[in-house]
Amino acid sequence: MTPFLTLALYCVLVGGASLFGGVLPSKLRLSHRSMNLVMALVAGVILGIGLFHLLPHAVATSGSVAGGLDRALWWMMIGLLAMFLVTRTLHGHQHVPDPAKSHEVVDAGHANHHHPERQRHNWIGIALGMSIHSIFDGIALAASVSDEHAAEAGGLLLGLGTFVAVFMHKPLDAMSITSLLARGGGSEALSRVVNIGFALLVPIGAAVFSVGVTQFSHRADMIISAALAFSAGVFMCIALGDLLPELHFHPRDRLRLSTALVFGVLLAHLMGSLEPKHLHTPHSDAHHVAPVGASDDGHSDDANHDGHDHDH
Repeated sequence: MTPFLTLALYCVLVGGASLFGGVLPSKLRLSHRSMNLVMALVAGVILGIGLFHLLPHAVATSGSVAGGLDRALWWMMIGLLAMFLVTRTLHGHQHVPDPAKSHEVVDAGHANHHHPERQRHNWIGIALGMSIHSIFDGIALAASVSDEHAAEAGGLLLGLGTFVAVFMHKPLDAMSITSLLARGGGSEALSRVVNIGFALLVPIGAAVFSVGVTQFSHRADMIISAALAFSAGVFMCIALGDLLPELHFHPRDRLRLSTALVFGVLLAHLMGSLEPKHLHTPHSDAHHVAPVGASDDGHSDDANHDGHDHDH
């Protein structure tokens, strides 16, 4: 499967998961304990993908160990701080199902501590913050699929790990937005429009990154490496600064939540172990990235030409 088709498939599936999460509060009563277990599992997967997948591949794509690691760590820190500032400025994440539908639901963002009148406008800040987050997710997906080494291995391995992390987390974000919108008195029609618009943001982020890589193909390896490291920082901020702190308020389920978290980390590591070893090895001649949308024929011709030069 070509990088373009792989990314398109991922975007469709993530968009569908987001739409599903947006309508879930009005269709299904979610228990407090069940949602917390899901959040712990998702936090583990996101944390593992950031550290076991995105960061090592950022170093590998950079072309060197020492300089590549230093640059990757800087970009990871930038991504972490950027996501932290977004969540702090725009109210952060609140995975709060509609209390009108069930009073046995998650209040992960502690929205019940807010004054009722403020709930009417809170969903706007949450939507803005999560919209930026979704664009970052789209960038992470596109960078993963565009990574040169992943493309050489079939285009699915690195992208699969990032896809799973985004796919599992996006329904929680959509659920937060539509739940708070309904709590603030928003109509069902407005909820549908917001839900659809939010589902489109990951594909938009992926498209913007793909176009940028194509326009600056001579520096694509540097761009992709920076994007992967930046995304690792974003994922770490989501797991450590958003999801995990919410779970500290539930000491009675400490063992279950910790088990789900560790299982998520192990699941992410398992996906990384399925990758060929060379995907984590820097290549000094890593200039032939495979931007999304590039044809397989063009890539194969370059590879054959390089092989011909080495024979002589």
